[in-house]
Amino acid sequence: MILLWFLIPAPKVLYENPGTILNNDYGQKAVYLTQDDVESIRSKGDLVFGYRDEKTQMLPYEGSVPFIEKVRSTVTLSLLAGVILCGIVIGIGVEHAISYQRNQINR
Repeated sequence: MILLWFLIPAPKVLYENPGTILNNDYGQKAVYLTQDDVESIRSKGDLVFGYRDEKTQMLPYEGSVPFIEKVRSTVTLSLLAGVILCGIVIGIGVEHAISYQRNQINR
């Protein structure tokens, strides 16, 4: 998990479609992005959620919101990596047990 923390860049800004938000308590002004803007934002490592087209309102969030997304991504990827690793270890163990049983039967 520590390795993933350093591998995943921390976004500085998160843009989200306000249609996915129940209320706007932060008081941001909505912005409109072009596809080129979205590609530029993503190339810098920032996040864009819910973008459909140039008519889509987007709310920018800075500070703790992008940081929390980094934490969420790191935890999610760590859990996924752990599940895959456990599957590999279990698969190797099962293969070893099957080959051991075959060797015992052939003796």
